[in-house]
Amino acid sequence: HYNGKDLTVVSSFEAVGQYSAGKIDEQELMEVERRACPGAGSCGGMYTANTMSSAFEAMGMSLPYSSTMAAEDAEKADSAEKSAFVLVDAIRNQLLPRQILTR
Repeated sequence: HYNGKDLTVVSSFEAVGQYSAGKIDEQELMEVERRACPGAGSCGGMYTANTMSSAFEAMGMSLPYSSTMAAEDAEKADSAEKSAFVLVDAIRNQLLPRQILTR
């Protein structure tokens, strides 16, 4: 939230445009960016990393719910540990991606 408005990742893109057009100064641009994407990891937008991890999860190539956790969520460490166990088990059982994915 900033200047009475709710912010999203799109707010950052709009602020870059406003800054380029000379409508806001660098300090305001930085404040919008800081508030729109306040933490580590990818933002809530479904592009790049979020999209790919959601697609991998939908195909069964990652653990359920692993793609929707926030980057700073304590649950991430648990998910990483569970993923490691699943991966080691898959290697031991010689499970191949083609045995998970179908056409």
